[in-house]
Amino acid sequence: MESLKIPKVFKEKKRLVALIILIVFLSTIALSSGININNFKNFRNSVTNTTQEQDSNKILELLKNSEDDFNKGNYTNAFLNINQAIVLDNTMSELYIHRANIYVAVSQINNAINDYSRALSLNASFTDIYTVRGNLYYENGDYDKALSDFDKAINYNPENIELLYARTNIYLEQGNFESALGDLEVMLTLEPENGVFHSIEGDIYHSIGNYEKAVASYDSALQYLSSSEETNNKYQYLTNEVNNGKIHYMRGASYIQLKNFKSALQDFTTSIELSYETNSSRFNRGVCYYMLNKYTEAIEDLKTYSNAFPENTDPWIYLASSYYNTKKNKEAITYFKKCIDANIMLGESHYQLASIYLEQKQYNKSITHYTNSIKLDFNKEYSLYNRGVSYLNIEDLDKAKKDFERVVEIAKDKTIKESAQKALDQFPVIITN
Repeated sequence: MESLKIPKVFKEKKRLVALIILIVFLSTIALSSGININNFKNFRNSVTNTTQEQDSNKILELLKNSEDDFNKGNYTNAFLNINQAIVLDNTMSELYIHRANIYVAVSQINNAINDYSRALSLNASFTDIYTVRGNLYYENGDYDKALSDFDKAINYNPENIELLYARTNIYLEQGNFESALGDLEVMLTLEPENGVFHSIEGDIYHSIGNYEKAVASYDSALQYLSSSEETNNKYQYLTNEVNNGKIHYMRGASYIQLKNFKSALQDFTTSIELSYETNSSRFNRGVCYYMLNKYTEAIEDLKTYSNAFPENTDPWIYLASSYYNTKKNKEAITYFKKCIDANIMLGESHYQLASIYLEQKQYNKSITHYTNSIKLDFNKEYSLYNRGVSYLNIEDLDKAKKDFERVVEIAKDKTIKESAQKALDQFPVIITN
């Protein structure tokens, strides 16, 4: 009967990751006028023709002016200058790189991709372009091309954690958890005390159903997130506020799957204190209280969630059963009826509702609901026995006898079989409560 409210874990962080890495790498690839001009001069050292030299000087001037405009945010003039430079020489990879950078700045992603691709075709030594172009493909949702570029970039720089992290996010987007874990293994080898990486590892293990490993990863995440502030801050911006509340929440979710409700309850209590997914945390903690037979506490949490989301049916069966176990029959009847109307846990709902009506001596109603639980094959031998008792109390002896005979025939529980036989032995005497 356990149910979980799990927030999105992976998709929340993707777009921010790509944008941040893109900004980082743009700062290293052709934004420095010194790098561009020096590279350009190296290409032109052998030029002797006066006209060519003049063109070279003009291109240098246009490139420098474009870079100055770019740095000032004057993208219109930056475009005008770099376009004139490309007209003078359309074989310079540096010119296309710079124009691509301007396209990125004004969010013309496809044009930027085209220029970066042109630059690579002219000069394959600019391997950083794979990183930038990969992130642009990622922004466009073209994960296969992004992955291809990241593969090439990592081949040149296999221990670049930002690149590995970016590729990991694509693997997660594609549901390729095995490859994501492979990259995380490398990342954790390079930074073994990075709590953020341990947290993501826990998310993956939880997603593939390896809850014991998920708990171990979350344990490490909590340990290192508290002990290594400097390392965590380095990647905090990449993970869209990965924090202790989220880790406690997800570890609690893993504990529920492991039937360790006491530990799960503690984690959800902490996530509530840290204001992480407060309503869902209360729902899950309510489930834990229910499984630990703490029905009053379960009702408090589940009602809080139900009040926040009155149309959500998830807490109804837990509320119904908790009210039933605390003898609050009026509320229990309300929620069992709601469950039946919503087609939720029909067998259990009919059975428990029938039991309340039997206790209240509303025998016709109890017969109706026990009949439904029998049809649904829920607690069949007990439903038959209790329906037989209800028939006895309205003096319908033939039907009562048939129910008791059926119980004797099918019951595996020795006690109920003996009780049914005892009732039969007293026929034709009418038995009443």
